[in-house]
Amino acid sequence: MCCASGKVVLSPLPAPPEPLLSLLTGNSDDSKLFLRKIRKFNSCFQMTSFGATKICDRASDGRNFETTFKIQGQVYHKIGSLMPMPDNNPKFLQIYFMGDCEERVTTRCLYNFIEQAEERAIVILLEKILEDHNQLIQLIKRVSPRLQNDNYQIVIKADKVPLGEHAGRFNAPTVDEVAVIMVGDPVDKRSIKITRRDNTLSQRAILAAKNVDVDEINFQIQQLLLGDLMSFKSIDTVVDENESVNYPIEFLNSLDIPGMPPHNLRLKIGSPIFLLRNLNPPQLCNGTRLVIKKITGNILEATVLAGKFKGKVVLLPRIPMIPSDSTIPFKRLQFPIRLAFAMSINKSQGQTMSICGLDLENPCFSHGQLYVACSRVGKPSNLFVLAKDRLTKNIVHRLVLH
Repeated sequence: MCCASGKVVLSPLPAPPEPLLSLLTGNSDDSKLFLRKIRKFNSCFQMTSFGATKICDRASDGRNFETTFKIQGQVYHKIGSLMPMPDNNPKFLQIYFMGDCEERVTTRCLYNFIEQAEERAIVILLEKILEDHNQLIQLIKRVSPRLQNDNYQIVIKADKVPLGEHAGRFNAPTVDEVAVIMVGDPVDKRSIKITRRDNTLSQRAILAAKNVDVDEINFQIQQLLLGDLMSFKSIDTVVDENESVNYPIEFLNSLDIPGMPPHNLRLKIGSPIFLLRNLNPPQLCNGTRLVIKKITGNILEATVLAGKFKGKVVLLPRIPMIPSDSTIPFKRLQFPIRLAFAMSINKSQGQTMSICGLDLENPCFSHGQLYVACSRVGKPSNLFVLAKDRLTKNIVHRLVLH
């Protein structure tokens, strides 16, 4: 390392963990093989790309590509973010290998032409070192049980040669060059595999009788999602300006009325939501469930989760809303949504779910609520009930008992 002719004293690097230390400093056959092919092993686990300032010289024989190139100044590593920067197109693709250790090692060896058993054994050793000492790997391991393997992968062919161009170049793939294969099928050495994300959340929900329980469940579950929590506060005003003295802004902000969004709406990308107003029937109706894909200051980009318009991407603006069943005449400017990890039993009417959780710690309080909650799923094995002492109350009209 450069020390400016002795003017800078660099602290010694920390010793690498075992068995990496033995591979770097030992005299065994594995150590000699590791040092001889260290660049190949490094390529198996690299998370950066090469960067430098290049001096362009046209080939002397007139060809349009460079047989060699010269660089000037510093050589460095480029690390791209998982998400593109604002107003910029994506430039990097981070690929994480999922599955057990054997599957990950096989994939790394295929992409780096590692066929010898001795080399594969070293890759297994390095994989184990990463699992034990790399914090990012440990984070992915904690998150991976939440992801569902949908038994297919998208494979993008990245070795398409442009017509009439040199074989050392390749194009970005077009739509017809993207293929879908089953898990376990062999892939080409330069294919990019992208595992489909889980969609089971679109058909699941927790139901509760009272809104106070719904809000508490929604907040707790949203805290488990990765990503930044964004807060959007409403603008509350009285309908009649002459009544503004009787209803101060702080009082209006404190109101949490059924059928209205909260004053402080806290959201994350990936959170499921449901609409509180008819915005564009029949596509966007009261009760439509969506998932948030993008958040800006005054617009939410979301995808419809179920029904005829499933998968449709829509934009949700802030709109003024006046509660229809409130004795306080006020208007709230807010996104017409609430979180839908959990929802009230009344709001779930008309929806079909694959799995439903029913929170009855506070029992039902009106006729028919319990029936509505239990009939959201097609079979009893998909209904999970939480109740004190395994008992609950069912409210029915007296006329039903006669």
